[in-house]
Amino acid sequence: MIRIGDWRLLAAAVSMVVLGAGTALAAFPDRTVQIYVGYAPGGNSDFSARLVAKKLSEKWGQPVVVVNRPGADSTISSDFVAHSAPDGYTLAWISNSHTITPNQYKLGYDPLKSFEPISEVASAADVLVINSTLPVNSLKELIAYAKAKPGQLNFGSNGTGGLQYLEAVLLAQRAGIDMVGIPYKGGSQLLVALLGNEIQMAFGSVLGTKSQVEAGKFKALAVSTAKRSPMLPEVPTVAEAAGLDGYDETEWYGIVAPAGTPADIVKKIHDDLVEVLHAPDVQATLAKQGYTAVGSSSEAFRKQLADEVDQWSAFLKTIKLPNSQ
Repeated sequence: MIRIGDWRLLAAAVSMVVLGAGTALAAFPDRTVQIYVGYAPGGNSDFSARLVAKKLSEKWGQPVVVVNRPGADSTISSDFVAHSAPDGYTLAWISNSHTITPNQYKLGYDPLKSFEPISEVASAADVLVINSTLPVNSLKELIAYAKAKPGQLNFGSNGTGGLQYLEAVLLAQRAGIDMVGIPYKGGSQLLVALLGNEIQMAFGSVLGTKSQVEAGKFKALAVSTAKRSPMLPEVPTVAEAAGLDGYDETEWYGIVAPAGTPADIVKKIHDDLVEVLHAPDVQATLAKQGYTAVGSSSEAFRKQLADEVDQWSAFLKTIKLPNSQ
């Protein structure tokens, strides 16, 4: 039998636990938060991460620092975060590679089980551009030209197996054409190669290729997403331009925390992040880079990651890659 005094002690103990949990959440963050980015400074991933970090820092009154840890298509960065303390102070900035690379390499973490999804941050279309000397003016004409010259056209990418490479491979597979894939170490090398006609086409970021399109050096034939890009509204989608229904590949960024991070801390980071992403100045800044601010629910982001892991798993098992070198 529990006596009255025992009930009082039990109630006091429960109150202290609840109060302690509430105090911990109320204090978060009380020191520097680090966001690990798996790419070198200066790229789109780094730019958008620093924008979000700056706004979260202003909101929280604590430093939010972007830490660049490039290598192995961002898996080095993700591995570090996956094995970090699950307290909300170490986060990973992830992209499409998070769901692609687990189907290509043996990793020291699970892309789903090792993380607590927080939110998709931003998304963008890629655009298929060709060297302006190529005698075609539409995607249908490009497909016909490639079919007439099997294996004679080169497409470039930021690396074999990355999103832009797979976008081109998927296009080749769906259209029934044979092209040669040539990987480069970065976007700048890729653009130089396309300008020099070393390659004839590539999927690239809208912002990174827009100036060359406007200068007449590149022709923009189609965007990779189901909807047209606000930055290139006159450019059709792949589905529109070639009748390839269902072609829809979106470049995206998101934030995850280590698995086991308390749900209340995940919720706080999520809610504050979404508030930041809804700010007009943040949306405008991202839009200038070709991105749309998202701010999805944690559960929606979890499902998105799981669906994409399955999608790429199926695709990479069945696809016959073009003559890649």
